[in-house]
Amino acid sequence: MSKNFMARGRINKPNDTLETTSVSDVASSAGLRVRYISQAPGRPPQISFFDQHDAFKFDIAVIAMSLRQVPMNLIKGIRLGALKVHESLLPKYRGPTPMQTAILNNEEVTGVSIVECRDGRDEGRILAQVPYTVPSDTTYKDLSLALGHLGSRLLVKTLQNLEYTRKLAVQQDDSQATYSPVYKTEDFKIVWETMGAKEIYRKYRAFHGFVPIHTIWRRKDIMNVLLIKGMTMPNPKLPLMTEDFYNRPPGTMFFMRKSPYIEVPCIDGDRLHLTLLRVVGRTDKTAQQFVNGYLRLNGGLRMLTNPVERKKPTPKFVYPPGHPKENVDQECLDDDVGF
Repeated sequence: MSKNFMARGRINKPNDTLETTSVSDVASSAGLRVRYISQAPGRPPQISFFDQHDAFKFDIAVIAMSLRQVPMNLIKGIRLGALKVHESLLPKYRGPTPMQTAILNNEEVTGVSIVECRDGRDEGRILAQVPYTVPSDTTYKDLSLALGHLGSRLLVKTLQNLEYTRKLAVQQDDSQATYSPVYKTEDFKIVWETMGAKEIYRKYRAFHGFVPIHTIWRRKDIMNVLLIKGMTMPNPKLPLMTEDFYNRPPGTMFFMRKSPYIEVPCIDGDRLHLTLLRVVGRTDKTAQQFVNGYLRLNGGLRMLTNPVERKKPTPKFVYPPGHPKENVDQECLDDDVGF
C-alpha cells in the first residue's frame, strides 16, 4: 500500500483551523502523510494541500461513516478504486443514517456491508457482509462503536482478499432497496401529546451520541430548549414516586431530592426516567443537580412540545381524541404556570 493517506477534514475559510479526526490523528502518529478534503458551504468538495496529480498515487480509497461525498475526480484517479464501509445490510437502509434508522424502526438485526464505490454512493456491488444482532437497549453511540469494530475487521479481510471478493461480488437488488433520511431538528423533538414512553425512549436511543432529543422547559417567562442526555425505561415493578403520578399530564416532572432520576409520565400510561439533562447554553446536569438548581414543587413543572407565548399561562394539556383522559381537566400547578 502507498503511504499516501486520505483523511477527512473541514475548512470553511482559508484561515480556519482544520478539524482533524481520530483516523488522521492515528495516521499522523504513524508517520503517514495525511491529506485533507475541504468543502465550503454550497460548493463541491475540493482536494486541499497537494497538487491534483498527486491523487493518482493512491492505491485504494476507503470511505467510512462519511456524511459528505468524496470528489469523483479523486475516486476515478485511484488505481484500485474505492470501497465503502456501510453500516447496514445493503440494499436495506442506503443513505447517511442507517444506524439511527435501524434503531427507530426497532430492527433486531442489522450489519455491515463492504461495497464498491464508483459514484461516491452506496449502490455498488457488495463484496462482503456480516450481520449483527442489535441489543434491545442499544443506543446510536453503542451501535456505531460495535459496527465500527465489526466493519474494520471485515474491511481488513476484504482488502487482503480483494481480487477474490471482487470475483464473487453481488449486484444489489434495487427493488429491495430502502433509504435512511437526513434527519432534521423536528425529528429530535419529543411530542408529549402523541408519543408513548417506548417511542420516546427509542428516539432517545436512536440519536444518543448523534444529536440529543429535546423538549421545551419553561422557567418563569423564558422558554428553554432542554436536551435529554440520559434516559432509561424503569422496571414496571419499581414503585411510583408519588400516588398523584398518573393524575398529572404527560411531561410532568416528579422527583425526590436524593433520587438519581426524574420520573415522567407519558401519554400511554407508561413512564420514563431522566438521568442527565442540559438547558441549551449551559452545562450538563444530573437529575439531582437539575432538581436542586431548578425545581421546587414536586409535579409542578411540565415539559412542553412547543413554546408558549410570553406572559401567558402554560395551557392545559390536551389529550388526543379517544384517549381515556380526553375530557379530564388537569390544572397546571404553580411552577408550571411560570411567571
